[in-house]
Amino acid sequence: MKMQTFQNGAFVSEKDIDPIVQNQGDNLTEIDANGAPCQWFWNNGSVWLSRKLYQQNIQAMSGQGIVIGGVIGLISTTTDNIPFYQGNDYDFYITKIHAVFRVSSGSLSGSNYWSLQFRDTSSAVATLNITAGNGGETTGNIAKSMTVNTKYPKLAQGFYSIAFVKNGLAPNIVVPTALIEYRLART
Repeated sequence: MKMQTFQNGAFVSEKDIDPIVQNQGDNLTEIDANGAPCQWFWNNGSVWLSRKLYQQNIQAMSGQGIVIGGVIGLISTTTDNIPFYQGNDYDFYITKIHAVFRVSSGSLSGSNYWSLQFRDTSSAVATLNITAGNGGETTGNIAKSMTVNTKYPKLAQGFYSIAFVKNGLAPNIVVPTALIEYRLART
């Protein structure tokens, strides 16, 4: 495979790349099987990351039917695992995870809170504990973010999952949504 390399913003050559001699900030453009360019940068001395930052919204809705007199999207217990599929042949590098929801009644606290778990096939690999929002709010609309900056391998089944997990006597929440920010990764 022919790869174009750029170092310090200048075109260097078109050749096979030796990953051992890369420098942080080096850029790489390769042409995929369909003739489209894929752009990468050498992150921290161990991995190529896609220049493109991807975002995936995942909503955790409750109930499959219409609830008469109830609140659609009300969550009162831990959700099922909701698949997160990155749809490609590369590993991926999660930069941030975000959680957004509305507290239905009551308030969040240090012992009664929700967690957003990013899971592989058997356990949580990243957990965002939501005891308060980014601005310290514990009622109403809540938004919480966490920087992850970790590479995860592509799994054989092709997807990870997320779940909102209730801790203690956490209040009911409405329409919890996760946003996963990631880049493709390769070594």
